[in-house]
Amino acid sequence: MFCECPFQIREWAKFPGRTTHSQNVFGSLSRARLTSLMNAILCKHRPTFCQRLFSRTICYEETWTRKPYGMRIFIDTEFTDFVDCDLISIGLVADGNRQFYGERNDFRLAGCSDFVRQVVLPQLGKKPDCVYDKADLGKAVRAWLNQFELEEPVLCFDFAGDYALVSDLLNDDMPCWLGSENIYHEIDALLFEYYAFTLFAGAQHHALHDAICNKLAFRPKEED
Repeated sequence: MFCECPFQIREWAKFPGRTTHSQNVFGSLSRARLTSLMNAILCKHRPTFCQRLFSRTICYEETWTRKPYGMRIFIDTEFTDFVDCDLISIGLVADGNRQFYGERNDFRLAGCSDFVRQVVLPQLGKKPDCVYDKADLGKAVRAWLNQFELEEPVLCFDFAGDYALVSDLLNDDMPCWLGSENIYHEIDALLFEYYAFTLFAGAQHHALHDAICNKLAFRPKEED
């Protein structure tokens, strides 16, 4: 999704607090300075949600912990733009082919980037029974997640903004039994492309399709 938000900001958002990537993108800027810079650029456009979204991204990093897993739930989201960020759709995939897909009918259409209009929006509306307003989508996601309460689930995402968006969808009340982990570095990019082409004819930026490909292309690293 390409927009006014500079490439460097988008890239840092993928790796919050990761020193190597922060240094590659921003040189020797401190984490505090990076946070200030991100907010200065993003929040001048839409200070209400952008600031909450990315400040959450930074705060949530402290809660992402690796632990013995009962099971993993892979998540992907589509949203309007990196600046005027509003959730469009969400896909979740767990073991046993348990899946959830939902689209919003009340996202801010005017806030969509050109990329979203060209690539994401044409893929919507194929499943009328999966369309909700934001409040009902939040209830549906929570109800679907509740089936995993006793399975020690961990929510796995490849972009920190995914976690922030689902948390916002759930009114910042994530289940206490649901772990979380950024698995960006554990997704095999070539395998992801392979599954995207073999399963979905190469179509990407569909929340459920990308969540499925993330699950199939996930290759966990060995613990130190």
